Amino acid sequence: MIEILTVLHTLPTVKSYRTLCFERILPYMRSKSDVHITWLVYQPERLNIEYTKNSDLTILDIHDFKNAIQVIEQVKPDIIWAAPTLNLPDYALSIAGRHMKIPVLMVRRPEMITAKSCQTVNEAVDWVNLHCSYN
Repeated sequence: MIEILTVLHTLPTVKSYRTLCFERILPYMRSKSDVHITWLVYQPERLNIEYTKNSDLTILDIHDFKNAIQVIEQVKPDIIWAAPTLNLPDYALSIAGRHMKIPVLMVRRPEMITAKSCQTVNEAVDWVNLHCSYN
């Protein structure tokens, strides 16, 4: 069994870059081994859900922990999946994981295609009106 610990600002039922990465990689990983993901969810307020745990995933609330070391000690992950950003929860888990000699996997988003960007709402509205049909 491979235990993956990751952190996310929403529940994992909400599509995000991270959940899409897992949708793509998990079938392959599960063809090789059982995989369990623990999602540490951080939001300003405590989550309004029952504690969730099944054979595939666990959802934890960041408010139940004092620090990243405590999370890692409870979860005992084999791998920590973190964003390579200065987002504090990802950053804390990656530093704590490295300190505890746990591999930290960071997947960077693809480079953005260079395109015209809008600086104001009015510019964005003008662009939408010019490029989108309302039929």
